Amino acid sequence: MKSNALIYALNDIDPDIILKAEPGRKKTKISSNLKIALSALMIALVLIPVGLFLNKDTVAARVYLDVNPSFSFDVSKNGKILSIIAENDDAAKVLSGSDMTSVESDISVGKLLCAILASGYFSEEKDTVLFSIECEDDAFADKLKSEYASDTDLFFSEKMPEGHAIIQRLNECITSKTISDKYGVSKGTAAFMIRLIGIKEDYTEEKLASLDISSLRRLCVENGIRT
Repeated sequence: MKSNALIYALNDIDPDIILKAEPGRKKTKISSNLKIALSALMIALVLIPVGLFLNKDTVAARVYLDVNPSFSFDVSKNGKILSIIAENDDAAKVLSGSDMTSVESDISVGKLLCAILASGYFSEEKDTVLFSIECEDDAFADKLKSEYASDTDLFFSEKMPEGHAIIQRLNECITSKTISDKYGVSKGTAAFMIRLIGIKEDYTEEKLASLDISSLRRLCVENGIRT
């Protein structure tokens, strides 16, 4: 009976199942801990490049640079200048003779200052550069201040020993934005003008807006206003 039952059972097995069988191969069992570790590794391998990309391209600050040419540029969390914008015609002339508008261009403060000098916008009369930093992160703003001070000190020591650099932090100010929009000056210049507006009868918004940064700095010095 037992022999006949075995024969009947074997006859009921689908031949394809037998053909697909792989005798001698054992299935490797992966422990649950190892599965968790492998999953965590895969997630890390995906997130690390994404994190680096975001850190590289996220705008952390907006900076305005004024001599008479006026520029603005966005800065990433790692301090890289992402893009640069000419805020007036003089700035457009400076950029037209450089490669700094290219996406692949490596833009730096030193390179920009050299381009301004080469375009003839620095002289004994125009010897001042103004940096205005718009940034919500206090620590990062201080870091940029220190870096730009170092960059301009190096530039002036090599190219213009009598040059001056002013670095200010911009705060939300309705007045400076109004002046900027009305007279077509940068928000940095407008914020600097506010120090002088009204301290003398002829220090009007219109008159001060027509002056370059070097002239505004000299007026501050003449009137005992710290820059």
